[in-house]
Amino acid sequence: MSSRPSFYGFDTFPGMPQNDEGDDTLASGSFRAGIEIATARCRAVGLQAPELQLVPGLFADNADRIGDRPAAIVHLDCDLHASTRDALCLIGPRLVQGSVLPCDDYDLFRADNQAGQRRALREFTEASGIQLETWFAYGAASRAFLCHVNPT
Repeated sequence: MSSRPSFYGFDTFPGMPQNDEGDDTLASGSFRAGIEIATARCRAVGLQAPELQLVPGLFADNADRIGDRPAAIVHLDCDLHASTRDALCLIGPRLVQGSVLPCDDYDLFRADNQAGQRRALREFTEASGIQLETWFAYGAASRAFLCHVNPT
């Protein structure tokens, strides 16, 4: 097993998927980005294959594309409830005690606990038993958490 860290970047690239969040700024197709541009930006800071793997598509369709190594840092920039839920299902089994979980969109939707990332994180913690400790806030809607994983 390689001792070098791996970086997986999951994104639709053509923009937001269809969703029912009710926010025009997150409408289908918004936030479009080309995988070529993302690859070039990663290369500019020294991140490239084989350590870098950019995975186009929905999280739910790409669970088999991520390795089985424990996750040290998982940056969730998913905006939507469904996207965050699917990302957490994908990465949940790889979270370990002390994993860092920065959530870029935690306070979107007026910090409503029944919407967006807040809802997905609540559902995830209830189902998994993993506890999230607020570590620090960054940006207007962003918050980082430390994961506390109960021994099995």
